[in-house]
Amino acid sequence: MGGLFPHSGEAEAGRETWRGGGNILALGTDMLQRHSRWGSSATQGPGSDFSSYYSTSSAEPQLLSQARALPGRAEEDGDDELSYQKQKLVERVRRRLSVLREAQRGLQEDVRANTRLGEEVEALLLAVCRPGEVDRFRRVIGDLDNVVSLLLSLSSRLLRVETALEGLGAEEHLRLPLLEKKKQLLGQLTEAQELKEHVDGRQRALCRVLGRCLTPEQLHDYSHFLRMKAALLVEQRQLEDRIRLCEEQHQALRESMGPGTSMPMGLGYHHY
Repeated sequence: MGGLFPHSGEAEAGRETWRGGGNILALGTDMLQRHSRWGSSATQGPGSDFSSYYSTSSAEPQLLSQARALPGRAEEDGDDELSYQKQKLVERVRRRLSVLREAQRGLQEDVRANTRLGEEVEALLLAVCRPGEVDRFRRVIGDLDNVVSLLLSLSSRLLRVETALEGLGAEEHLRLPLLEKKKQLLGQLTEAQELKEHVDGRQRALCRVLGRCLTPEQLHDYSHFLRMKAALLVEQRQLEDRIRLCEEQHQALRESMGPGTSMPMGLGYHHY
């Protein structure tokens, strides 16, 4: 999805990569500052060595299989160690969820602020531009929403297919239909990228037209609103996916521990 957002110097520093198809996210400077508040803290400090675990699609962390193979311990000691490692992972996932949900609340504030900016831009266009130009603005906004949502949906589906392919064991008979599905999704993703490029072209053309009736500052607000609208849609989906994954991991870990398992000293539960 390398063509999801236009390239710019401001955006290059804020790109993230999805396995579904290359660079997907270009954030403005203000969003990068907020993004760093949750993105870095979630993968640094205590438990930072589990950042790769949080990004995997599996609900069972690799550390559990490693704990089962601890050498030089009696069976009972091995069970105790495994239980302890599971409990530590449960707490780490809970902390991760707390960070992500706090980030989601901050993101919702950003979405509301950008929505207000969009309303101000539209009111300005109604006051100083011709009705046809206002209609073009509204169509660009609607098409931008649709094409970004389509790109995100296709990327998410492609990621699930790739994850299923990686997880195939002896079930090789399932590989061919999954490969066909991947090929189909890649084709649809290419078409969606072309649609996004078309919308970007219309957006640039409209910007040139609006430049005749807006001041440079007003034109900057228009461009900023559109850029952030797309970026916020992407970040919303990324956060939703990460929260859902953490919830699945937390549930799988709790179920693997069985009922009546208590947390060890120093790993108390906290509300989030």
